[in-house]
Amino acid sequence: MLPVPLQFLLFWHIAVFLVLGAVSWIVISILRARIRALQVQVITHEKERESVLLFLHRMGEMVTREADLETTLEIITEFIIEETKASAGAIYLMEEDKGDRHLRARVVRGLFPPLQPVGSGYVLTKRRYLHDKVRAERIALGEGVVGTVAQTGEGLLIADAKQEPRIPKEAHELVPLETMMLMPLKIRDRLVGVSAVVNKRAQGQAFTEQDMGLLAALADQAAVTVNIVQLYDELSEKQRIESELKIAMDFQRLLLPAEMPEAEGFEIAAYCTPALEMGGDYYDFIRVDDRHLGIVIADVSGKGIPGALIMAMVRSALRAEAPGRLQPAEVLRIINQRVYEDTRENVFITMTYAILDLAANTLRFARAGHEPLITCPRENARPVLYTPEGIALGLVEGEVFDVIEDLTVDLSDVDLAVLYTDGVIEAMNERGEEYGQERFFGVLQTAAAEGASALIQTLLADITDFTRGIPQHDDITLVTLRRRRSARVLEAPVLERQTG
Repeated sequence: MLPVPLQFLLFWHIAVFLVLGAVSWIVISILRARIRALQVQVITHEKERESVLLFLHRMGEMVTREADLETTLEIITEFIIEETKASAGAIYLMEEDKGDRHLRARVVRGLFPPLQPVGSGYVLTKRRYLHDKVRAERIALGEGVVGTVAQTGEGLLIADAKQEPRIPKEAHELVPLETMMLMPLKIRDRLVGVSAVVNKRAQGQAFTEQDMGLLAALADQAAVTVNIVQLYDELSEKQRIESELKIAMDFQRLLLPAEMPEAEGFEIAAYCTPALEMGGDYYDFIRVDDRHLGIVIADVSGKGIPGALIMAMVRSALRAEAPGRLQPAEVLRIINQRVYEDTRENVFITMTYAILDLAANTLRFARAGHEPLITCPRENARPVLYTPEGIALGLVEGEVFDVIEDLTVDLSDVDLAVLYTDGVIEAMNERGEEYGQERFFGVLQTAAAEGASALIQTLLADITDFTRGIPQHDDITLVTLRRRRSARVLEAPVLERQTG
């Protein structure tokens, strides 16, 4: 038997060995767990990387075929559902209507529930009706789970959807809702929308943090893709509008007279420049008979090709009805009936139609809601405005329109008569100030004696000086008429495109 000191020393070594063994086992277990966690993390990251690369490949294939927003969203939604092994999903995009910001589901796939209360007794028997209901929802920021994710900018994992108070009970009644994930679609700090998926395909399983990581990676790429396609759509729409405006402007140019009419004893000049956003200004000259010349100026409410087509219709109607008729109001009554019957409710035309009597030196005219006729008396007197009763064409019919009346102006003591559209006085400078009637009248008063064509050039120079090159949003059209004291000089119309 060993002495006591030796026995104690032996036990002490054995104890130390056992402790070191236990510590080593613990350390090894911890290291093995850490390695397993790292392996899971590597596998998860690799899965995310592969999913993102596959997503980019799918998007690349889509872009080579077409790049419209709806198709893009459908591909993104289906891919996210596939990769997260979800049963259904939807993508909500931010929308703004008159300052009201909300989210609306643009694409829905699978049995995805409405996330707003639908009211008692609401029954959806087919998936199509369920999708229609989801797409009809307008979700405010902060409202429900979708609105919360949009407002906070943070993803939301709902392992047990039955315990989530922000999901309305009707959602569970319509769709067996078990688990859910939502992730914001963001470009830097700007919210594009929200992606949401529900229910794992493997029944009874809940979404995990690993699933959230995958959804976050896909959401990042989806947000970039959606943003690019939205910009592409906006560019395509802008190009389409620009192309339409060019066609309409060319059409408008063709509708205007190629030259000024011969009017014994009178100088006539005209000018029309389409604006940045083309309206529907129009002027024309119609031979009523050997003694009378019809003069028309009008502003069509429509823009682009629709406005140009309405202008063409009115021009044809006037040229058919004006010859032989010496009462302008009578002609406008006929034109009004045609416009009222043949156009939509929101289409109208303001117009002044005047008949120049070459022998009597008078101008008889009727005004259908248009700007006043202006005359400039001799000796630099203040311009005179003539505003007989009249309603714009196409708004009303019958007796209501019949209030329109003729008015005759004697041109014997007049330097100049001027017809114009509202684009003249509404031309704006960089401060948003309008050119206005007072400045317009001042130029007319001082420059009327220069002649019909020279007055237009003086007026345009003053408008340019006032606006300082700011592009205008309404056409500028003028027709000027001056009784000659000497030989007749005929002017050609000017049609230019604004630049700057």
